[in-house]
Amino acid sequence: MRPLLSLVATSMAVSVSISVLRVPLASAGPHSVDAKAAVRSGHSALVALPPVRTGKLLFGVSALTAPTTVTLPKGLFQEVLTKPAAPGSGTAAQLAPPPPPVVSPYPHTSLGFDISWPQCSSPFPGPQEVAPVGVNNGSAFTVNPCLSTEAAWAGSSLTLYTNLNSPTNQSDPSQWATGPAGTCTDFGCVSWNYGYKSAQWAMQAAHDSGASSKTWWLDVETSNIWSPNTQANDDVVAGAIAAIRQAGAQPAVYATARQWQEIAGGFSPGVPVWYPIGDTPAPPASFCSPTSFAGGPVYMVQSLAGSPYDQDYTC
Repeated sequence: MRPLLSLVATSMAVSVSISVLRVPLASAGPHSVDAKAAVRSGHSALVALPPVRTGKLLFGVSALTAPTTVTLPKGLFQEVLTKPAAPGSGTAAQLAPPPPPVVSPYPHTSLGFDISWPQCSSPFPGPQEVAPVGVNNGSAFTVNPCLSTEAAWAGSSLTLYTNLNSPTNQSDPSQWATGPAGTCTDFGCVSWNYGYKSAQWAMQAAHDSGASSKTWWLDVETSNIWSPNTQANDDVVAGAIAAIRQAGAQPAVYATARQWQEIAGGFSPGVPVWYPIGDTPAPPASFCSPTSFAGGPVYMVQSLAGSPYDQDYTC
């Protein structure tokens, strides 16, 4: 198993080398290093968790066209390896607005398909009652090149989803340096502002493509780049939730329970869930629930139902 993200600290903890490697989407298996324990100790190699095959939304790695190596300078981004994100103005609990009542975006027990950039060159399914469309091209601050065409296909059944991931030292400072969390001096603030601005960016990209949605799904998967510090990841998610609520829309999460725990730990923002179940023979309805790992109900279940597209069932 090759790691998706390998982080190796120098003995003086002055710089960190990141190697982003391509990983087959079918890869699965346990990670070999306890990343959270390594963060607590500030030692050793830190290896991010490999992707798990659950559905065709697992496309974060596909956006990486070649292995790259960058070096993190000593400073803000090194905090992700040496200590938990400092509590302050940018923490999830302090900045998340109170949740409004949740309303399912689709009729109960409806069926449909989700599509995004991997389907740009494929024929679309026929009209569907359920039609989530991806705004990004696999990661935050990128745009699906056929977003307007796919949104038109979805019509009145459209909801939108956006990819979330952690900032890196290659992220533009305008994406994190200042924002509702303040002018950042700690990685918690950086992460919160980054999540907030990535969701804002996605909503603007959708608007520019003639698309809008009252529900926004936040795609939280190990196939994208995340910090081994779950508190910092929580701040990314919380910032995105706040931006969506501020825009008058309803945030929700696309994730499995396992991947959510690995990325966000015990964070429970109280939002609905779109739950991928992969190839399991169990009926999608059996995964519907009034509660979930994210603190809200399971609103939708994604399965691989023999179609070229992932099928979605609404609870």
